[in-house]
Amino acid sequence: MNPQEYARAWNKRVRDYKPGMDREFRAIGELAHTVANQLITREIYSKPEDTWPSGKPKWRRTNFLAVSEQPPVFTEEGGNLTCTLVNTAVYAEPRHEANRPGRRRINPARTAHWRDDMLDILAAEIPERLRRTQTAILRER
Repeated sequence: MNPQEYARAWNKRVRDYKPGMDREFRAIGELAHTVANQLITREIYSKPEDTWPSGKPKWRRTNFLAVSEQPPVFTEEGGNLTCTLVNTAVYAEPRHEANRPGRRRINPARTAHWRDDMLDILAAEIPERLRRTQTAILRER
C-alpha cells in the first residue's frame, strides 16, 4: 500500500466512523428497549396478582405499564447522539422505585427495578458491541 492509498483508506475510515457508531448506538438503544420490555413482563406481569383473604384480586391487570413503554427517542446535540427511554405511565417511576429507602412499600415479591436490571444486563454487552463496531470500521478499506 503506497502513501496515497493509505491516506485514502484512512480518510474513508474517518468519514465512516461517526455514521457507523451512530448506527450501533441506535441498535443498542433498540436493544435496551427490548430488554426493558422483557424485564417488565418477567418482573411484573409474570407474577400472579395479589389477592384478598377472600380470594378476590386486589386489582385488575391492564398491562398499561408495558404498553406505556415508548420506543427509544434519539436526539443529536453537539455531534453527540443520545438515546432516551421513556415510560409514559403516570405511575411508572413510583412503581420502579417502590421498596427503595424513603419510597412507598409494596409486597416485596413485587419489587421490580427493571431499568436498573436492564443496565446490569447490558453493562458488558454495550462495550463489547462498541469495540466490535470500532474494529470493523477501522479494518474496512
